[in-house]
Amino acid sequence: MAIWQKLSEKIIDTHCHLQDFDNPLAYAAELEQKKIHVHTVTISPGQYLSSKDTFKDFSYISPALGWLPFMLKDPLSHKDLFFDLIDQTTLIGEIGLDYKTDDEADRKLQRQIFEMIVDKSAETKNKVLSIHTRCSAEDTLAIIGPTFPGTIILHWYSGSPLLMKDLPENYFLSVNNAMIKSRNGKEILKEINPQQVLTESDGPYLDKPENIKVVIESLASRWDMSIEEAADLIYKNYHRAMKNEL
Repeated sequence: MAIWQKLSEKIIDTHCHLQDFDNPLAYAAELEQKKIHVHTVTISPGQYLSSKDTFKDFSYISPALGWLPFMLKDPLSHKDLFFDLIDQTTLIGEIGLDYKTDDEADRKLQRQIFEMIVDKSAETKNKVLSIHTRCSAEDTLAIIGPTFPGTIILHWYSGSPLLMKDLPENYFLSVNNAMIKSRNGKEILKEINPQQVLTESDGPYLDKPENIKVVIESLASRWDMSIEEAADLIYKNYHRAMKNEL
């Protein structure tokens, strides 16, 4: 669609594992040329350092500091490095809880780590957290609480749609191609305020950043807006989330 030639700079991917693509440097160069801004999330502080070095020459690629215990063999071994690095960046993610496991000891460890991250992030007012909530939305929201001073981005949220009603204004939902198609995703989008919607690809595991245009087109239809209006709204939402109001 020709319209995206002038709107591509308003495509913002708030959750992408860019370092996991085949030939990530070449792909990052393509995204840079298209002026598509990507938050490349990580699952450990070591991976964050690697991504930071890999993408250091790209102005549209922003690495986020992650610590995702359910993906790690010895989660607590990453604690010291994570907190040594936390003051170096505004972007924190991927973090959060995954309750696909039935192991209560594992869930408890996940909560312990998540609480440490939230508490430390709350000491400043500028952290932007990209949060995994699979099967754990109620505990996740309870740990964050309603007064967290930074920005919360709920990545690929698939919990109860009712929990999305009347969220604090610093909470955002990052919407991807799967959410606009699934029954629960459509119900979630009925509840969330359009001014609290961002976009993501969760690439390479779900999609690619440039395909976010399909998500924006779907949201435009849902909100009874033109594509330009929807892209502009999400762009403004992003800058508000980053505490950089346009």
